[in-house]
Amino acid sequence: MRTTAIVLLGVAALVACKKKEEAAASSSAPVTVTATASTARPDFHNPADPGFAAQAPDSFRTRFTTTKGDFVLEVHRAWAPLGADRFYNLVRSGFYDGVRFFRVIPGFMAQFGIHGDTAVVAAWRERVFADDPALARLVGNLSLASTDFARLWAEHPVQLCTHGVKRYHHPRVGRIDLQFEVLHLPENDGYRLLLHHAVPGSLDDDALRLLASDTVTA
Repeated sequence: MRTTAIVLLGVAALVACKKKEEAAASSSAPVTVTATASTARPDFHNPADPGFAAQAPDSFRTRFTTTKGDFVLEVHRAWAPLGADRFYNLVRSGFYDGVRFFRVIPGFMAQFGIHGDTAVVAAWRERVFADDPALARLVGNLSLASTDFARLWAEHPVQLCTHGVKRYHHPRVGRIDLQFEVLHLPENDGYRLLLHHAVPGSLDDDALRLLASDTVTA
């Protein structure tokens, strides 16, 4: 997926699509955000990089180009300031270029944003922020305005976990972050095929190759 501009954003996207008539968070038109040139991008492995610290405009739009077509997200900072700032900086940096969608609930939301580099995923894993009161108010207003939204938000429907990242601690090589995919067999007899692999060229890949070589013996 390429951008020319995480559940928080699913909420924002839902509102932008269904309630644009209520979307005016400011009198000015939304700014169009584009990813910066690769040479000017902050280091994805360092969330503390000043390049991720800019405040988002009052409202902005970003276009995503995917294998299934383009879509545009319109974000209004007043609805969730912390989430909007994070999203704005990640979009500007090109963080989402090449990422995959990992969960889609038709008519409700689509989730994406897990970077393909496991070292980047690990660096951002602890970068959580406090609950956003503006987002809590938004969820409350949406729940009052839409019985469908209130039901889906209360149910928090969970789909089968088919892919992601798992972290292992090996006694010989230490921590290894591996991408995984789960294949559910059509017979539905409870059997699953679980596949693991490391990002090519990563430290995790080196660790797997070391384990597979004769260098490490039992």
